Amino acid sequence: MNKRGIHISKTHDEKITYQQIIRSLNNEPTIDEQFDFKSTIQGGEELAETPNLKRRSTKINFQQILLENWIAWAIGAVATGTFITIGFFIYDARIFDAEVKIKIETHKEKLESLNKEIENNKTKIGTNNIKIEKTSLNLNNLQQNLYEIKQDIREIRSKK
Repeated sequence: MNKRGIHISKTHDEKITYQQIIRSLNNEPTIDEQFDFKSTIQGGEELAETPNLKRRSTKINFQQILLENWIAWAIGAVATGTFITIGFFIYDARIFDAEVKIKIETHKEKLESLNKEIENNKTKIGTNNIKIEKTSLNLNNLQQNLYEIKQDIREIRSKK
């Protein structure tokens, strides 16, 4: 517990010793008497009473304030309007920029998927072209064989 917060009274002997020490001290006044202070008996300004001051009105007269400071108010209004407009345009530009970036990304994804599809189609077309070429070769072979068979049939008919 803090000893400073506790008050213990002095014993009777301590009180007597304390009073003796106080009496033995030099009890001379602390005011230097070499200064000549004027007497305060003469009347002068009475400081005890405050003069009757008119109270200031607590109501705020906005019309008077506006008339006295209309230039500052106008400049402030224009500056505030300008800052609000600039802030709106910056905000709107950021939103527009974000929308454009999203659209660009979606278009990139669509282009990538279309490019993959085109590559797949090219490979399919390539395989289909090979199949068509094989089929056309087979068709040509069949036509050649058919022609030879017709020739053989004509020869056989002509021999009969």
